[in-house]
Parts: sequence; C-alpha cells; structure tokens
Amino acid sequence: MTGEVVHVGRGCPEGSGPGIPPGGDPYLADPAGKIALIERGVCRFDNKIARAILAGATGVIVYNSAAGGEGLITMDVANPTTLPDGTVVPLTIPAIFVQRSTGLLLVGGTPPVTARAAAVFNGWGYMRIFDTSDPANPVQLAEWHSPATDDESRALDGTFTIHNPEVRGNQVFASWYNEGFFVIDISKPSAPREIGQWVGAGAPAGAPPVNIWSVVPHGSLLLASDRNFGLYILKLTP
Repeated sequence: MTGEVVHVGRGCPEGSGPGIPPGGDPYLADPAGKIALIERGVCRFDNKIARAILAGATGVIVYNSAAGGEGLITMDVANPTTLPDGTVVPLTIPAIFVQRSTGLLLVGGTPPVTARAAAVFNGWGYMRIFDTSDPANPVQLAEWHSPATDDESRALDGTFTIHNPEVRGNQVFASWYNEGFFVIDISKPSAPREIGQWVGAGAPAGAPPVNIWSVVPHGSLLLASDRNFGLYILKLTP
C-alpha cells in the first residue's frame, strides 16, 4: 500500500472494549481515501481495521502502544470481522503492524505524511545448529530448511517456520505450524537429516489443517499441540 497517512487515534468501535465511549473512540482525522494510522490497545486489531474500512480508509497501519516488542508483522485477524453491533465487514484493505517508534515518526511528521509498505519474500524461519563448546564464540555448523522455507509460492499460504525445537539425544522434534512437525537426525551436526514428518495424517474427519505450536516427546509418544484443534497424541516408531 502507498498513500497519505492520517492519525486517527486508538480507533476502537463502540462496545469493543472497556471504557470506549458511545459511538466509539473519536477519530482524530478523516481516513477516507487515506491510510489510517491507529494506536494499538483495548480492542482487537480486526475491529480497528473494520471500522477504518467503514470510514473509507485504503489501508491501515497499527503501531504498538509500548516501546520495543514486535517490528513489522502481519496481524492475526478474523476475515470477515463482526463488529459488536453485528455489522459484518470483509477485510479488503492491507493492514500492517509496526513498532511504536515507527508510528510516532508518522504521527509527528509534517503533513502530508506518506508511507509505502510492500511485502518482500525472504524465506521462512529455519533451524540452525551451533557448536557452543566455547560459549563466548558460538560457531554455526549447519542449517536445515523445510520444504516451504524458500518456496515463494507459499509465502501467503499459511505459516511455515520452526517453533519450539525439542532435542532428545541425536534427534530434534521441531514444530513447524502449517507444516506439522519434523523429526530431524542430528547425529552428524554438520549434516542434519529429516527422518520423519507429520502433517495431519489420521486426524479426525472435519479437523482443520494442522497448525502445530509444539511437539514434545514423552516416552514412545509424541504430544503435539494444534492451535486450530487441540492435542494430538502420536506413536513414535523407529
């Protein structure tokens, strides 16, 4: 998205959180035809975005309400979004989240303030293996990429990055969100090797695609927590 940016404030609709006045948080500026700059806080991201859409905004930038924390990320939102008054709003404009320092630069700029945000694919997260025999000088030995790590065609197709790796002996059990989880042999640390993957085989009928947050070995069992469904218990066979 590219365009003029106007700061509208917190931007929560009526009924979307505690202490919000009738009619919602007063907008500090009219975002029609512009990018609405909104401060994080009190209500859900998607409520802020939906209200901006109804006001005619062409894009949304939400900036953090506290210093530090996340940088430029996409937001987890419901699409379409139902506002507290029952209005259903499809989210049809781009929206990003930025650090507070970035938001304050936009707030304090001399009008007209313009901004451009574009997505550039530079790969998903992957596993790195380090030799820490000298704690003051860790040395990277290897990387291990999943099939989707460098696949730009899957850039907007889900979340494909390593999360919560668990090491047991010479094996790594690594959750990978929409790629399920992987079992990786690290007996040769400089050459990690996939020896197993689970991405939903045997799930109950009607279960959503997997979104694995963590996988923990427990004896011969694997306990996999799914953000979309619940707990899966799997049998680990050599």
